[in-house]
Amino acid sequence: MISQSKLENKRERILLAARRLFVNQGFHNTPTSAIAREANVANGTLFHYFNTKEELINTLYKETKRSFFTITTAGVDNEKNIKRKIRLLWYNTVKWALNRPQDFLFIQQYSNSPFISQLTQEDISEHIGFYFDLIDQGKGKGTLKDIPTDLMYQLTTYQIYGIINYLFQHKEFQNNPTYLSMAFEFYWESITKK
Repeated sequence: MISQSKLENKRERILLAARRLFVNQGFHNTPTSAIAREANVANGTLFHYFNTKEELINTLYKETKRSFFTITTAGVDNEKNIKRKIRLLWYNTVKWALNRPQDFLFIQQYSNSPFISQLTQEDISEHIGFYFDLIDQGKGKGTLKDIPTDLMYQLTTYQIYGIINYLFQHKEFQNNPTYLSMAFEFYWESITKK
């Protein structure tokens, strides 16, 4: 009998291989046979865990987004004021992306993809409420600019993605606290009332 840990290990290898190939080759250019080969499992084993390639990418997307949310929001609720909350969220997000570049690239590449089903998007949309509540909290206290919450969420998300992509290209700044602090302050000034 195969142990549960070996089964989970195969599933994890399939997901890791799929993520690597989807990021590097795209969805259409990644046959399931290549994923199975990269994961060192039989093609039939892949279909034991995932009925279709679409199910595989949606599962991978959901699990990656859930992990992202858990890691990046850790400790935010414990902070006392809105700037400290947003600073911790910002730093957690940057650190997460630098430590998990394939996960970041996968989310960035597939967040608006037609391969991610509406059901998957709805399943993970509960996380957006956390960010919207944080923005509304800051606006309610008069700290953040009074612009539509969904617009601020989009603008701030892409601003963080921009700094992360910059840090990927300029590795010398990744562990530079002065540079990261300067980048955060620029970000903070863009969303706060003067």
